[in-house]
Amino acid sequence: MANEQKARVGFIGCGRHSGLRLYPGLAEAGLELIAVCDQDEQKAQQRATQYSTPHFYTDWRAMCSEHQLDAVLVVTGPQGHYELGKQLLEQGLHVFTEKPASATTAQAEELVQVAQATGRHMQIGFNYRYSMGVERAMKMIEAGRFATPATVSVRWYLGEPDTRRFMQHYVCHALDLLHYVTPGGLTHLDPERELHMEYHRQDNFDWYVLTMRSQQNSIAVLELGAHMSGEGHHARIDFMSGDGLLSVDDFTQVTHYETAPWGDLRKEGSKTYDGDRVWRTEPLLMRGSIWHTYGYVNELTRFREAIQGLRTPEATVAEAAWGMHVMDRLAKQAARE
Repeated sequence: MANEQKARVGFIGCGRHSGLRLYPGLAEAGLELIAVCDQDEQKAQQRATQYSTPHFYTDWRAMCSEHQLDAVLVVTGPQGHYELGKQLLEQGLHVFTEKPASATTAQAEELVQVAQATGRHMQIGFNYRYSMGVERAMKMIEAGRFATPATVSVRWYLGEPDTRRFMQHYVCHALDLLHYVTPGGLTHLDPERELHMEYHRQDNFDWYVLTMRSQQNSIAVLELGAHMSGEGHHARIDFMSGDGLLSVDDFTQVTHYETAPWGDLRKEGSKTYDGDRVWRTEPLLMRGSIWHTYGYVNELTRFREAIQGLRTPEATVAEAAWGMHVMDRLAKQAARE
């Protein structure tokens, strides 16, 4: 960051999640923390002291009026993300919120309209896009080391038995990941007409399989369950092409399962199978760098670059709103069963 201009930010929310996942990466991402705000004054003061800023507030309006800020980060819960995000955008500030963007799809669509009207960027915290395993796989594809995938599958098995909480806090990540890693993306699709869904309720969990097709004709598959533990295997992304199978396990390990003609299919001069390749990133977890491994620093860096005009905005509220429309359809199906 020595040769790059930092962005001045305020932060609303001084709870446990933001303290573990987001505050630690602010400086590395080029976000200069000017002030913090929380309804609990003691929490705000403690967080300000921890990050060496003298400015802490219980009134976010006072924080914004007393400091020249480029953006505000909001981590308060779905309703707060909507209410605060809308007002901050209307004040001309860029906004970063954790997921979900809002409590309802209608609120998310309203945020889309406000962001467009004000010309401000509202980014949602879909950090798994930028996890180390996903980044390695995407770079391999972009560099031509693995051919453009014909099929992409996201298998997500982490969540809760409650359908609403499963959607708001877990499925939103899985949908965003599938959209992000599928060539051409998926937000052009009408969730009511252009995706196929299978659903089953068993063992007190929701089980789904969705299939859809991207703008570049790749087949996208989403497999959902909520039965696994976050301490074990709970997510997998598979890319398939003529170069074999490229897999990302739990965002930390990448494996390229090579392919080549075999048996009677093998001809003179054809490619020879020479083994699979595994890139393991679990040692990073042992060093405690969770905000690097799971993409928190990267998402904040991209937020800064977007508001400074250095890159096209990503993980936008419009993309989040599309995902919420899909989740509405999933929840309706669950309610009918």
